[in-house]
Amino acid sequence: MDIAHQAIYTAVQKLEWQIAAEDPASQYILAFNPHAWDIKTNLEYDLNWDTRNSSLAEDEKGNLLMHQWSAGTTRTGSRKGLIVRTSIPAMGYRQIRIKAGDTPELKPGVTAEKYTMENEYLKVSFSESGTIGITDKENGRELFTGGNTGCRAVIIDDPSDTWSHDVKTFSKEIGSFGNAAVRILESGPLRSIVRVTSTYGASALTIDWILYAGARSVELKVSLNWHEHLKMLKFSFPINVESPAATFETPYGFIIA
Repeated sequence: MDIAHQAIYTAVQKLEWQIAAEDPASQYILAFNPHAWDIKTNLEYDLNWDTRNSSLAEDEKGNLLMHQWSAGTTRTGSRKGLIVRTSIPAMGYRQIRIKAGDTPELKPGVTAEKYTMENEYLKVSFSESGTIGITDKENGRELFTGGNTGCRAVIIDDPSDTWSHDVKTFSKEIGSFGNAAVRILESGPLRSIVRVTSTYGASALTIDWILYAGARSVELKVSLNWHEHLKMLKFSFPINVESPAATFETPYGFIIA
């Protein structure tokens, strides 16, 4: 695999050298699409850019692209995270150029307030206990039974030993995370992030809920600082759907049940 990756990098670099990047004052990103079909996606990358200055994003044909600055994954110098929405042709590339210029007025594709976040298709609401609700705006339907009851962090009693001898089920609920603090980390035309931090005992649970413009799904990043003993954490999702079918990932495939 290492040899294959090196071959890919060398081949891509040869292609890169043939694509001009002529303006030293601009920053450039080159994205390749190895698939046999066109894709439309959000590209994310860290660039050196002073976000106090306005910026424009365009492709190699001069078409303006919607973009958003965010916190970078690194903290070196003026490095910032860039999110840009673009399409990439099949078996082709897209060159993104970031340059100084007045940012055009853009209608936000996603909005965030303290207890809600929504785009064209989904509305996510947050409760003071840390649970969430998701509304399918196209069908006018709440996805969780009772509204804001999704992603409840439940504490299950687990008095067993390492091998859980003779334990048939873990079903005794003894508590849940609560007292949530909700705050907006990002709110822009392409992406919003709401952080929900809740507590139980000596433990803290932090979930970053991420919603992109035009997305029909919600992403989340979970961080758990766990200090409990003889207890288990599970998430409860009381789905409000008829004839539900779940898709489970397995090595080299999936199972629908």
